[in-house]
Amino acid sequence: MGLSLIGERFLFFAAGISQHQHLYHSLGNDVILPCDNVTSSETRCFLFNWLYNPSLGSVTTFKVNKGKVYQNPPGGSRLSLSNNCSLIISTITAEDVGRYTCRRDQAPDTIVHLNILTISPSPADTDPETDNEVTLTCSLWRYDTKRPCPQNSILWVDEEGTVLTGEGDGYKFNGQTDCVSHLTVKRQSNHNRRYTCQFIGANSVKIDAHYSPVYTDPPTSYVSYIMLSLRVTTLVLMIGITVAVITNRGNSHHNRTS
Repeated sequence: MGLSLIGERFLFFAAGISQHQHLYHSLGNDVILPCDNVTSSETRCFLFNWLYNPSLGSVTTFKVNKGKVYQNPPGGSRLSLSNNCSLIISTITAEDVGRYTCRRDQAPDTIVHLNILTISPSPADTDPETDNEVTLTCSLWRYDTKRPCPQNSILWVDEEGTVLTGEGDGYKFNGQTDCVSHLTVKRQSNHNRRYTCQFIGANSVKIDAHYSPVYTDPPTSYVSYIMLSLRVTTLVLMIGITVAVITNRGNSHHNRTS
Protein backbone atom coordinates (compact mmCIF):
# COMPACT_ATOMS: atom_id res chain seq x y z
CA MET A 1 0.00 0.00 0.00
CA GLY A 2 1.36 3.41 -0.96
CA LEU A 3 1.71 6.40 1.28
CA SER A 4 -1.48 8.29 2.02
CA LEU A 5 -1.26 12.03 1.57
CA ILE A 6 -3.44 14.27 3.70
CA GLY A 7 -3.70 18.04 3.72
CA GLU A 8 -2.23 19.66 6.80
CA ARG A 9 -5.28 21.89 7.21
CA PHE A 10 -7.55 18.83 7.34
CA LEU A 11 -5.34 17.20 9.94
CA PHE A 12 -5.62 20.20 12.21
CA PHE A 13 -9.40 20.00 12.41
CA ALA A 14 -9.65 16.21 12.36
CA ALA A 15 -8.61 15.61 15.96
CA GLY A 16 -7.86 17.33 19.23
CA ILE A 17 -4.44 18.93 19.47
CA SER A 18 -2.21 18.54 22.51
CA GLN A 19 0.61 20.87 23.44
CA HIS A 20 3.50 20.88 21.00
CA GLN A 21 6.80 19.38 22.15
CA HIS A 22 10.17 20.51 20.79
CA LEU A 23 13.09 18.10 20.78
CA TYR A 24 16.64 19.23 19.97
CA HIS A 25 19.31 16.80 18.81
CA SER A 26 22.60 16.54 16.92
CA LEU A 27 23.24 14.58 13.74
CA GLY A 28 23.70 10.87 14.27
CA ASN A 29 21.70 10.64 17.50
CA ASP A 30 19.05 8.00 18.10
CA VAL A 31 15.75 9.73 18.92
CA ILE A 32 12.53 8.59 20.59
CA LEU A 33 9.43 10.65 19.75
CA PRO A 34 6.90 10.07 22.55
CA CYS A 35 3.18 9.58 22.22
CA ASP A 36 1.54 11.12 25.30
CA ASN A 37 -0.96 9.55 27.69
CA VAL A 38 -0.55 6.00 26.46
CA THR A 39 -1.96 3.45 28.91
CA SER A 40 -0.88 -0.17 29.25
CA SER A 41 -4.10 -1.27 27.55
CA GLU A 42 -3.35 0.90 24.51
CA THR A 43 0.02 -0.53 23.61
CA ARG A 44 -1.46 -2.42 20.69
CA CYS A 45 0.30 -0.35 18.08
CA PHE A 46 -2.14 -1.18 15.28
CA LEU A 47 -4.32 1.55 16.80
CA PHE A 48 -1.61 4.18 16.24
CA ASN A 49 -0.63 6.40 13.33
CA TRP A 50 2.45 8.60 13.00
CA LEU A 51 2.21 11.42 10.48
CA TYR A 52 4.99 13.69 9.24
CA ASN A 53 5.40 17.21 7.86
CA PRO A 54 8.94 18.25 6.89
CA SER A 55 8.11 21.97 6.93
CA LEU A 56 5.28 24.41 7.55
CA GLY A 57 2.58 24.09 4.88
CA SER A 58 4.01 20.87 3.43
CA VAL A 59 2.02 17.78 2.47
CA THR A 60 1.47 15.31 5.29
CA THR A 61 2.63 11.72 4.87
CA PHE A 62 2.32 8.58 6.95
CA LYS A 63 5.43 7.26 8.68
CA VAL A 64 3.33 4.68 10.54
CA ASN A 65 -0.19 3.67 9.49
CA LYS A 66 -2.20 1.46 11.88
CA GLY A 67 0.99 0.23 13.49
CA LYS A 68 2.76 -0.53 10.22
CA VAL A 69 6.05 1.31 9.67
CA TYR A 70 6.59 2.42 6.09
CA GLN A 71 10.06 1.32 4.97
CA ASN A 72 10.03 2.67 1.41
CA PRO A 73 10.33 6.44 1.93
CA PRO A 74 13.82 7.94 2.40
CA GLY A 75 14.98 7.06 5.91
CA GLY A 76 12.20 4.51 6.39
CA SER A 77 14.66 1.76 7.25
CA ARG A 78 15.73 3.76 10.31
CA LEU A 79 12.21 3.88 11.78
CA SER A 80 10.69 1.54 14.36
CA LEU A 81 8.12 1.53 17.16
CA SER A 82 8.83 1.06 20.85
CA ASN A 83 6.72 -1.10 23.17
CA ASN A 84 4.52 1.90 23.99
CA CYS A 85 4.24 2.88 20.31
CA SER A 86 6.65 5.82 20.47
CA LEU A 87 8.45 6.44 17.18
CA ILE A 88 12.17 5.60 17.18
CA ILE A 89 14.46 7.19 14.59
CA SER A 90 17.98 5.78 14.43
CA THR A 91 21.01 7.84 13.39
CA ILE A 92 19.07 10.99 12.53
CA THR A 93 19.98 13.10 9.51
CA ALA A 94 18.91 16.54 8.33
CA GLU A 95 16.08 14.95 6.33
CA ASP A 96 14.40 13.86 9.59
CA VAL A 97 13.71 17.45 10.69
CA GLY A 98 10.03 18.31 10.91
CA ARG A 99 6.75 17.88 12.75
CA TYR A 100 5.59 14.43 13.82
CA THR A 101 2.01 13.72 14.91
CA CYS A 102 0.98 10.68 16.94
CA ARG A 103 -2.71 9.97 16.38
CA ARG A 104 -5.07 7.37 17.74
CA ASP A 105 -8.86 7.20 18.08
CA GLN A 106 -10.59 9.05 20.91
CA ALA A 107 -7.40 10.80 22.06
CA PRO A 108 -5.78 14.18 21.44
CA ASP A 109 -2.90 14.29 19.01
CA THR A 110 0.65 14.38 20.30
CA ILE A 111 2.73 16.76 18.19
CA VAL A 112 6.52 16.61 18.35
CA HIS A 113 8.88 18.98 16.55
CA LEU A 114 12.30 17.50 15.81
CA ASN A 115 15.02 20.15 15.51
CA ILE A 116 18.64 19.38 14.61
CA LEU A 117 21.76 21.48 15.29
CA THR A 118 24.76 20.99 13.01
CA ILE A 119 28.32 22.34 12.72
CA SER A 120 30.09 22.15 9.37
CA PRO A 121 33.65 23.37 8.58
CA SER A 122 34.64 25.11 5.37
CA PRO A 123 37.03 24.20 3.88
CA ALA A 124 37.50 20.70 5.23
CA ASP A 125 40.34 20.06 7.67
CA THR A 126 42.26 18.06 5.10
CA ASP A 127 42.26 20.85 2.52
CA PRO A 128 45.86 22.08 2.02
CA GLU A 129 44.68 25.48 0.78
CA THR A 130 43.13 26.62 4.08
CA ASP A 131 46.00 28.86 5.25
CA ASN A 132 45.42 27.39 8.73
CA GLU A 133 41.92 28.91 8.97
CA VAL A 134 38.52 27.27 8.89
CA THR A 135 35.05 28.85 8.96
CA LEU A 136 32.52 27.02 11.11
CA THR A 137 28.85 27.22 10.18
CA CYS A 138 26.34 26.38 12.91
CA SER A 139 22.78 25.77 11.67
CA LEU A 140 19.52 25.00 13.44
CA TRP A 141 17.28 22.93 11.16
CA ARG A 142 13.58 23.10 12.08
CA TYR A 143 9.99 22.72 10.93
CA ASP A 144 8.89 26.38 10.94
CA THR A 145 11.43 27.98 8.61
CA LYS A 146 9.22 31.04 8.04
CA ARG A 147 9.81 32.32 11.56
CA PRO A 148 13.40 33.54 11.99
CA CYS A 149 15.53 32.63 14.97
CA PRO A 150 15.92 35.57 17.38
CA GLN A 151 19.20 37.44 17.24
CA ASN A 152 21.81 36.12 19.69
CA SER A 153 19.94 32.83 20.03
CA ILE A 154 22.86 30.96 18.44
CA LEU A 155 26.06 31.55 20.42
CA TRP A 156 29.67 30.43 20.20
CA VAL A 157 31.60 29.70 23.39
CA ASP A 158 35.14 28.48 24.02
CA GLU A 159 36.33 25.62 26.22
CA GLU A 160 36.01 27.85 29.30
CA GLY A 161 32.40 28.81 28.53
CA THR A 162 33.24 32.36 27.44
CA VAL A 163 30.91 33.74 24.77
CA LEU A 164 32.89 34.64 21.64
CA THR A 165 32.02 37.98 20.05
CA GLY A 166 33.89 40.25 17.68
CA GLU A 167 37.49 39.16 17.11
CA GLY A 168 39.89 37.59 19.59
CA ASP A 169 42.80 35.21 20.02
CA GLY A 170 42.49 32.68 17.21
CA TYR A 171 38.89 33.45 16.21
CA LYS A 172 36.59 35.94 14.48
CA PHE A 173 32.81 35.96 14.97
CA ASN A 174 31.10 36.65 11.64
CA GLY A 175 27.55 37.13 12.93
CA GLN A 176 24.19 35.35 12.90
CA THR A 177 21.70 35.40 10.03
CA ASP A 178 18.34 33.80 10.81
CA CYS A 179 19.19 30.34 12.21
CA VAL A 180 22.78 30.25 10.94
CA SER A 181 25.91 31.56 12.68
CA HIS A 182 29.52 31.70 11.44
CA LEU A 183 32.84 31.64 13.28
CA THR A 184 36.29 31.69 11.66
CA VAL A 185 39.02 30.01 13.72
CA LYS A 186 42.73 29.32 13.31
CA ARG A 187 44.27 25.89 13.52
CA GLN A 188 47.31 26.24 15.74
CA SER A 189 49.90 23.61 16.55
CA ASN A 190 50.70 24.96 20.01
CA HIS A 191 47.25 24.31 21.44
CA ASN A 192 44.02 22.62 20.38
CA ARG A 193 40.91 24.56 21.30
CA ARG A 194 37.29 23.47 21.41
CA TYR A 195 34.50 25.66 20.08
CA THR A 196 30.88 25.06 21.04
CA CYS A 197 27.75 26.29 19.27
CA GLN A 198 24.68 26.70 21.49
CA PHE A 199 21.04 27.34 20.68
CA ILE A 200 19.35 29.40 23.39
CA GLY A 201 15.59 29.27 23.90
CA ALA A 202 13.55 30.56 26.85
CA ASN A 203 16.80 31.68 28.53
CA SER A 204 18.32 28.19 28.58
CA VAL A 205 20.59 26.10 26.38
CA LYS A 206 18.39 23.76 24.34
CA ILE A 207 21.17 22.02 22.41
CA ASP A 208 24.88 22.42 21.78
CA ALA A 209 27.43 20.97 19.38
CA HIS A 210 31.22 20.91 19.66
CA TYR A 211 34.09 21.31 17.22
CA SER A 212 37.85 21.06 17.71
CA PRO A 213 40.04 22.27 14.81
CA VAL A 214 42.37 19.51 13.65
CA TYR A 215 45.98 20.55 13.14
CA THR A 216 48.42 18.44 11.17
CA ASP A 217 52.03 19.34 10.51
CA PRO A 218 52.55 20.07 6.81
CA PRO A 219 54.19 17.10 5.08
CA THR A 220 57.84 17.47 4.12
CA SER A 221 58.17 17.42 0.36
CA TYR A 222 60.80 15.35 -1.46
CA VAL A 223 62.60 18.49 -2.62
CA SER A 224 62.70 19.86 0.92
CA TYR A 225 64.16 16.56 2.12
CA ILE A 226 66.91 16.68 -0.54
CA MET A 227 67.75 20.30 0.32
CA LEU A 228 67.98 19.45 4.01
CA SER A 229 70.27 16.50 3.24
CA LEU A 230 72.54 18.72 1.13
CA ARG A 231 72.79 21.28 3.91
CA VAL A 232 73.72 18.60 6.45
CA THR A 233 76.29 17.10 4.06
CA THR A 234 77.84 20.51 3.37
CA LEU A 235 78.04 21.25 7.08
CA VAL A 236 79.80 17.92 7.74
CA LEU A 237 82.29 18.57 4.92
CA MET A 238 83.06 22.05 6.21
CA ILE A 239 83.68 20.71 9.70
CA GLY A 240 85.93 17.98 8.26
CA ILE A 241 87.94 20.47 6.18
CA THR A 242 88.31 22.80 9.15
CA VAL A 243 89.57 19.98 11.36
CA ALA A 244 92.02 18.85 8.64
CA VAL A 245 93.43 22.37 8.18
CA ILE A 246 93.90 22.85 11.92
CA THR A 247 95.56 19.43 12.23
CA ASN A 248 97.86 20.12 9.26
CA ARG A 249 98.94 23.48 10.70
CA GLY A 250 99.64 21.85 14.04
CA ASN A 251 101.84 19.20 12.42
CA SER A 252 103.74 21.81 10.40
CA HIS A 253 104.46 23.89 13.49
CA HIS A 254 105.63 20.77 15.35
CA ASN A 255 108.03 19.83 12.52
CA ARG A 256 109.61 23.32 12.47
CA THR A 257 110.26 23.30 16.19
CA SER A 258 111.73 19.79 16.20
